[in-house]
Amino acid sequence: MGQMDELDVMTSGVVFPHVRVNVVSVLESLADADHQRRVWLDRAPAPDGGLDDLDLVVHILFDD
Repeated sequence: MGQMDELDVMTSGVVFPHVRVNVVSVLESLADADHQRRVWLDRAPAPDGGLDDLDLVVHILFDD
C-alpha cells in the first residue's frame, strides 16, 4: 500500500482529516528523543523543513 493509500485509509470517514494527520505527526516527534533533542533543544531545522516545536505539539494535542 502506498503512502497516499495509507493516508486515505487513515482519514476515511473523519470530519477533519488534516487534524488526524497532524496528531500522528506530533506523536511521532514525541516518541523520538533524538528528534526532540535535535529540533527542540538544539534548534536545528526539522528534517522535513517544516515547523516543529514543543509549543506547537502541545497545542495540536490539547487545544479544543
